[in-house]
Formats: sequence, C-alpha cells, structure tokens
Amino acid sequence: MKKNRLYGTWRSDRGITLRYLHCYHQLRGKKKRKLASIFGKLTVKYTPQFVHIRLQGEVRKERYTIVAEDRSSTIIRVSNDQLRKKMGPVWADCFDDFKPTLSQLKFDKIGKKTCYWVLAGRFCECFAKIT
Repeated sequence: MKKNRLYGTWRSDRGITLRYLHCYHQLRGKKKRKLASIFGKLTVKYTPQFVHIRLQGEVRKERYTIVAEDRSSTIIRVSNDQLRKKMGPVWADCFDDFKPTLSQLKFDKIGKKTCYWVLAGRFCECFAKIT
C-alpha cells in the first residue's frame, strides 16, 4: 500500500457522481438541475502534510494525517484549523464542522480514470485524479 497514491490533484467528477447517485435519477426538472449543480466544482490537492481545498476561487489549506489504509481505501484526519480560525471562536464552538474530521476515501478505477469516493453529507461524491 502506497501512502503517496493520494498525492496530487483531484476534482469532483459530476458525471460519475450523478451516474451512481440513485436519488438523482428520481428527480425531474428544476430539482434535478439544482442537485446536479452541487457537484463538479471542488478541487482537492494532497501533499505529504497538507490538503489544499479549492472551491469557486477560494482556497483553504489544512493539515491532515493518514490514520489507516488498506488496498482499496485510506482514512484521513483533517485538522480544520484554518476553517476554525476563519470562522472565529463563537462559530467554531457551536458547530462540529470545525473540529477535526475523519474521512474514508475509497479508491476505484472507472474507465480510464483513477478515482476515489468520499461521503459528502448524505451522498457519496466521486473525485477523479487530474495530476
């Protein structure tokens, strides 16, 4: 198992995510377009110590550690220190989102793309490696 399989830049893949998102196929019209518009915007870059999260021109850099891994997945802990500083102590103490978080990244090969899946709220989102 290579820890560096995570290193590089990954982008949310709207097409793959929606293909496997069961509730998306049950929607129609405006609701379907609204749900689709959520995906495909987030870019994540992993280096040995940091994860750089880019969304609509805003970049956040957080420390992360690899907690565990096997052949098909990696579990990481993201500090969320920068997010906590940005939001301030009142907000940070009120919401769990600003505490360190654990995420399981499940690696997959879809067609010619190297991808990982991660739980994003109530959905799983697919990220494809771009570099």
